[in-house]
Parts: sequence; C-alpha cells; structure tokens
Amino acid sequence: NQNVRRQRFPEDALRQLEAQRLSPDRILNDIDDVAEIGALVRNSRAAPFLVRACRSLPAVTLECSLKPITRSVLRVSLTLTPLYDWAARVHGLGPEPWWVWVEDAAEERIHHCELALFPVDRRRKTLDAI
Repeated sequence: NQNVRRQRFPEDALRQLEAQRLSPDRILNDIDDVAEIGALVRNSRAAPFLVRACRSLPAVTLECSLKPITRSVLRVSLTLTPLYDWAARVHGLGPEPWWVWVEDAAEERIHHCELALFPVDRRRKTLDAI
C-alpha cells in the first residue's frame, strides 16, 4: 500500500499526508471539500490531484452468501464490485486483477482461490466456490 502511494502522490503532499495521518479512505469518506484537503496538506493546487489519485486506488466491496449443500460442503457465492475510477495511465489497458481466496482462519487453510479480472468497464463479478 505504501508503494502505491509513493508512485501516485507528489512528494511534498505525501509528507503532509503522513504527518496528518490521512489515509486515502479518510480523504474519500470523511472530508467533503477539496479545499479542506488542500488546507490539510498545505498545498491547495495538489488537492484535486490527491482526490483523483485516491479515487484511482484499486478497491472492491465484497458481498458473500453461504449456502450449505451437505453437512461438510458449503457453497460460497461472492460478488465483487469495484470502487475505483479507471484511469488507463494508472491501471493500464488490460484488466485489473484481484486474487480472491476462501480460507479457514482457524485452521490456516485455503479452501479455494480464484483470479477475478475487472475489465475497463468495471462490471461486478460473481464467483462461486464449493
């Protein structure tokens, strides 16, 4: 996550973000005004760029439904919805890859893994695992 930030944010604004402990989530969800972001990072010209950069950071929401098939088999249906703005110069011209795995955290065992590819049009993806 730190590497992605270092590639996308201006260095002076990044230092201010780190000093203020501003995460991309906080910039997008908690601060409504671009001018307020500019004041927080002490760079009003960089504020619109910071908002665009935060919106282009890849993120997805995950909805899950579980359905028992037998006593020992469970169907897991996942719906992934992308939450980022596509930018060809940031994400490239191909699809954005996401690895999804179903794991048992108590036993530290991965039961299923699958690669989900989000094309440029960013349609939501539904994955089924049994």
